[in-house]
Amino acid sequence: MTQKIVHWNTHDFNGTPGAPGVIDLDPASLARTHPAIAQAIGRGRVTSHAIQYWGLGVLITLVVDED
Repeated sequence: MTQKIVHWNTHDFNGTPGAPGVIDLDPASLARTHPAIAQAIGRGRVTSHAIQYWGLGVLITLVVDED
């Protein structure tokens, strides 16, 4: 099973206004697009997440199971 996070902010902070953003949690895709996040997750599996928008940014918190 692969996972991804889809986030949306009607007050655009990066990209096309009103368009959803996608963070693909497939290990290979994540390593290409967000290598620092991929390294932090390591061999774990994202089991939950939370997204908090503020100002011009977004905070994404990931819960990772390390088996």
